[in-house]
Amino acid sequence: MSDYRDQVTPRRRAARWRRTAGGLLAAVCATAAVTPLHAAPAQAAISNTAAFTMTWTPDSAAGYVNMVKASMTAVIDDGLYGLVYRGTQCDDAKGSAAVIDWYCFDDVDASSWKDPEVGNAWVPQGMTTTSDMNMDETWNGRSASIVGWYHGAPGDADGPNGIRISVINWATGEYRHVLLVDAFGTSPAGYSPIKIHAGGLLWYGRYLYVPDTANGIRVFSLDYIYDLGASTNGTTSCSYIGLQNGTYCAAQYKYVIPQIGYWKVSSPAASADFCNPDSGKARFSYLAVDRPNDPDRLIVGEFCESTKSVPGRLAAYPMASAVPGAGSTLSPSWVKNLPSRQIQGAATNGIYWYFNKSNGHNNGSLLQTTETSTTFTLGASRATPIGPEDLSFWRSTGQLWSVSEYYQNATPTYGRMIYSMPTNF
Repeated sequence: MSDYRDQVTPRRRAARWRRTAGGLLAAVCATAAVTPLHAAPAQAAISNTAAFTMTWTPDSAAGYVNMVKASMTAVIDDGLYGLVYRGTQCDDAKGSAAVIDWYCFDDVDASSWKDPEVGNAWVPQGMTTTSDMNMDETWNGRSASIVGWYHGAPGDADGPNGIRISVINWATGEYRHVLLVDAFGTSPAGYSPIKIHAGGLLWYGRYLYVPDTANGIRVFSLDYIYDLGASTNGTTSCSYIGLQNGTYCAAQYKYVIPQIGYWKVSSPAASADFCNPDSGKARFSYLAVDRPNDPDRLIVGEFCESTKSVPGRLAAYPMASAVPGAGSTLSPSWVKNLPSRQIQGAATNGIYWYFNKSNGHNNGSLLQTTETSTTFTLGASRATPIGPEDLSFWRSTGQLWSVSEYYQNATPTYGRMIYSMPTNF
């Protein structure tokens, strides 16, 4: 199925970007940066770390895609659509939430309906930023964020186009979609869509990490960004994904990134295993990086429905061990019980842990908690927009960033938004 939206010429892109002078950082600097006041409490692992242990499987086919490569800097600068600062087309999604700022997607992505005759949509899930990526919070001098999406009927990632990311340049408020794919073969390599839920996203260094709910974590390298528009054997005016008759296509997307490997559990979970204390198998729902503590830690969390008997777990790994080439086994330093069910994202500022809790088509909750040796003690909470998802902590501003997943064209109406919230309740 073609994705016609990536070829639509945006209208009044620059005029629709409304922000204070100096871009995003000036707009958000009113909130003071949060500096950890004390070291994190001693970590005492609980006994189910084995369920989250993974082994590395490299995928060399990413290097055999026979197209021109692009840099991440070029993708950040190649915006196609414009965010709308404090736009009215999505502000109803705030409900009763008091957010610092919000940004609506371009009209072509506001609802993200794709192929309405079969009900498939692009649904946003993941959120990560250059504050996750690098200690100085920039990529080649650019402040950027990435939103992850799955394609399918809402809640069911079975759409034909798989998963994508939206790369946002905060200096311009523009963004570009990029398709994430699974490469295969060597002479040359083809590729196919990745049909997973992709409930979270992490950008760390030159790598993107995407959770695969039952299996583990897929890894993508920014050294392998391919530009179909610049390749003589690529086309952006096609409907398929892959290599056919010597020509590459990506459902009209300009860029693709194939995965370079997989952190995978030895025994993938079936749906009946999720949040099931009898099986104990891990569910990979969302990701984060804990940079305020030293050394950096990769964070993996479980989403457990309100009907489950357990709230789910949060696992922490040495981030250095998760980087491709660091080793063949990735084991958590600790696994702890979450403070509540329906957790969609996690982040820490080095003092508190924050969790996004969803509540269907109602306002969600941002939970502020204190870490203990085995769990997280609930403290303050505040309302989030409807359908809160993944969380990312922007260290220099002390703010939490997220994306809302729901779109509703009935009463009450609301759209999807990127938004920021304070950490000081």
